Parts: sequence; structure tokens; C-alpha cells
Amino acid sequence: MAVAAPRLMNPNATATPSNPTAVAPGDTSAPSTAPSAEPTAEPTPDPTQAPTAVPATPRPRPAGPSYTLKNGTVVTYTGPLTATRNATLPASFSVVQANGRVGSGSFGVFLNDPVTVSNRRAVNGTLDGNGRILLQIPTNVQAGPYQLLFSFGGETAQIATVTVR
Repeated sequence: MAVAAPRLMNPNATATPSNPTAVAPGDTSAPSTAPSAEPTAEPTPDPTQAPTAVPATPRPRPAGPSYTLKNGTVVTYTGPLTATRNATLPASFSVVQANGRVGSGSFGVFLNDPVTVSNRRAVNGTLDGNGRILLQIPTNVQAGPYQLLFSFGGETAQIATVTVR
């Protein structure tokens, strides 16, 4: 239902508030609709912070025997621990530096008879962009246990024992 303005219904009526407030002269406690002379502070937006850099997730260490070099680089053998005589041993390695980055550079592998050095088989290569290498080591040796050594970063160390059958 529409309501007409008071003067339209009764030409002698005046507009009066429905809930009048009495104000004594000089009383400043009454509500005022007049604009304030005091400046109002602008709302302060919440400070925006630059996103915090997420630290690099450490690479999971591959499964297999590992050796830590003096500089903290970790070399892990990820290949088999047995090989067939007169075939090849697929010797795979993974190299991760102390800072978590992948290794790079030349890498050597030796299948070494601990009794007779003349039975040593050596293969060299270069780590790929993921810090990995796969070298095929000839197993044209007598059956038995052999030391698997690697050479990287100026160090040579035994990482596993491989049984040739």
C-alpha cells in the first residue's frame, strides 16, 4: 500500500519525525546530523606482504647403496648387485651435490677383483642433466664377488659388492 506525503493528504499537516527527541539549548549530547568539522581517518588497508618463497623440496634419495664424498656430494648406486658372467652389468648411478642440485661431470666405474687387479673392468662416461649415468660394464671375468668402485669429483671409493654368476 502506498502512502502519500503528509501535505498531499492534509494540506495543513507538517512533517514530524515519528520519534522526536527534545533538545535543550546548549546541549551537545543530542545526536547531530550536521557534518563534523573534525577530519576522519581513512581506513588503513591491511599491509600486503610479498609471498614467502617456498624452499626447494629436497630430492628424495634414490634407493641403493650410497657414498658421501668429502664435499657432501652423495653418490648412489641404483643398479643390480648380481651380474651374469660374459655379459654386461648395467651399472646406474645418481649424484646429488650437498646443496641439493644434481651432479655433473665425468664419472668412472670399476668392477674390481679384490685379489687380482688384472681382472679389473673400467668404463667411463658423463653424468646426464639429471645427475645420472648408466654404464655397461663387461663381465667377462670369473664367477665370484667383485668390488664395484666409482670415481667422481677427485675421489674413488667402493660403493657395493657385485656377484658375478
